[in-house]
Amino acid sequence: MSVKIYGFYGSLYTQIVYLALAEKGVEFERHQVKIGPLMENYEPWYARINPRMVIPTLEQDGAYVCETTAIIRYIDANFEGPPLLPADPSTREQALALVDRISALPLRELSYSRMGGILAVVRDRVLMPKRLRALRKNKKKAPELAALYDVRIADVQAWVSTMAKPAELEAASTVLGELLTELETRLKTADFIVGDSYSLVDVMATVLCARMLALNIAPLSEYPSLAAHYARMKARPRFPKEDIVERIETGKIVRIIAPFLLPRLLALLVVLTLLAMLLAMLTGSWNGFEFLRDPPPAT
Repeated sequence: MSVKIYGFYGSLYTQIVYLALAEKGVEFERHQVKIGPLMENYEPWYARINPRMVIPTLEQDGAYVCETTAIIRYIDANFEGPPLLPADPSTREQALALVDRISALPLRELSYSRMGGILAVVRDRVLMPKRLRALRKNKKKAPELAALYDVRIADVQAWVSTMAKPAELEAASTVLGELLTELETRLKTADFIVGDSYSLVDVMATVLCARMLALNIAPLSEYPSLAAHYARMKARPRFPKEDIVERIETGKIVRIIAPFLLPRLLALLVVLTLLAMLLAMLTGSWNGFEFLRDPPPAT
């Protein structure tokens, strides 16, 4: 069976799917959806396979599964390997409830709100407005998908609004803190979060801990039992250490955004050069074609 994951380096939810696949021992193909400056996830081709225009998406033999929790449950149910949900119905229900709670955490808003200084200016003046422009542009390109684009436009507007409201960000931090406290309490007396074996809850919590370290959305050191659990999960034989990002590597980010930035930087350089030439001509200091004139007579 051919499995392809449409994802992106550093994406929280892509990492969750990668980890679930690794634990099940499933081989898969990677297709990078450039969600950075190129915002490829807003393009019509991707909207047709994932109506919410988010990553990741799992493709198997031409069929698509969207939404992270649906994908990891699909992986567990449809591939050989150790089960990732408890067999006991009551324990299984607890596990699925925690999976849903972790998935629903407002990590997007918390992550972006941590940007400060020049990054905050870029976020507010460049990145978020560009998201809305890209969505509106693609809506015009694919009018049959207008309803999907309207939903995403409203979502981005709500995202921007939340980041501008300290009270809502504080409430989001409280929700995260309450869940982390519950995980900490469970792990004080157990090796795994739910039941007596590794499950999808451990998958979700592992990537959540990596995100806490990568973006400082909450201090992992304040939850010693959870931190110890994270260390144990990293030591598992099938742990895909290259896929779980606890430190954003500048080099990888540069390689991802270079195709977007370089042509624009070159265009800016050309414009600035032309402006400098024009200014020099207007002020009489331009001698750029001096080399075409006849050389002075020899003496």
